[in-house]
Amino acid sequence: MSKKWYGLLVATQSYAAGAHLLDWELDLKPELDLRRISYAAAKKAGTEPEALKWVRDNSHRAYGLDGPERERHARAQGGRCWYCGQVLNMNRDAYPQPNDAELEHLTPKSRGGGQTVTSCRTCNNPANGGKGNRTLEEYRASLLGRFPGKTHLHFYGEWLRHVKERAALGQPTDAQAFVRAGDALAFPAELLTD
Repeated sequence: MSKKWYGLLVATQSYAAGAHLLDWELDLKPELDLRRISYAAAKKAGTEPEALKWVRDNSHRAYGLDGPERERHARAQGGRCWYCGQVLNMNRDAYPQPNDAELEHLTPKSRGGGQTVTSCRTCNNPANGGKGNRTLEEYRASLLGRFPGKTHLHFYGEWLRHVKERAALGQPTDAQAFVRAGDALAFPAELLTD
């Protein structure tokens, strides 16, 4: 097997746009064929810098632009919805599924939110639709309004960040250190739709 760096301009089920160390015949070509993606969307290259440069220089030819961002965020979130923790479907086929991964803006674009690493998350369709045009805190408040006596709602992505931060510090990832006993709800999927 001879692996080389390939620059990919499109998201596939297995690979986001960008540079990948793959074997053309075994890894990349079969998936491009399966998805009927032109070989022009991937350039054979020998080194990672060449593949990265090709992707940068050809970014105007990239399509499915939210695909790579959606996949990158989903990988960082363990393949789960940032709000409820449900496993996401990354295979966008012809028939939409409730757990299809969608790129979601914490502050909606219509309210001044941008498409940056810190402003976007990947979530499922019910969570994205349920949040709608609200900010993160407005959405949290609307969900909490259904449960008198509860004062805080923790989303899965917030819990995951807490776990990663504590692990990086060599500290135990104790759930009680995160969830305030008795007054909090933790990312239940059934809450996320209106």
